[in-house]
Amino acid sequence: MQNQDWISREMMERRLRYGYHLTRRIAQPAELLPQVLARQHGPDSDLVKQLNGLKAKGLDARDLWTAYLTSPAFLWSQA
Repeated sequence: MQNQDWISREMMERRLRYGYHLTRRIAQPAELLPQVLARQHGPDSDLVKQLNGLKAKGLDARDLWTAYLTSPAFLWSQA
């Protein structure tokens, strides 16, 4: 796979769709996400702030998990 394939519209759509379907398997998604974010990225990380902003706009837990699972911070993390 080449860089242009990774950032293409089709590949982004595939990652989002996969992430959204994967979130169905997460038990108690609203309670688990803050714990995972704090452990993996720190409670005051930019990612946590971004996701809290999305939550304030009314996104549900499944949407927030999808945003997290497809974020660069998750995809490229070493943890």
